[in-house]
Amino acid sequence: MVVHFARRVYLLAGVVGLLFVSPMYFLEARIAILEKVSYGLAAPTLFAAGRVSLTIFGAGLIDLGFAVLFAVAYGNTPSRSQLAGAQPMA
Repeated sequence: MVVHFARRVYLLAGVVGLLFVSPMYFLEARIAILEKVSYGLAAPTLFAAGRVSLTIFGAGLIDLGFAVLFAVAYGNTPSRSQLAGAQPMA
């Protein structure tokens, strides 16, 4: 009886894990930008309030810089339809 319960719990956890993680593979670039922006804004705010060190403040600014670079790269990356119609480079 206990084995059947454990098997069902692990099966349910695996299915739920796949359902939650799978969409993230398709939204990877957007999630990376969101993560960088959220930390990049939180660190300077907490530093201004005296709650984190200068090192964390610097790391937050670096993350904010990466967020800008990621957004620019994402905006400049052609879509699949644009790539399909592009001429091969000689």
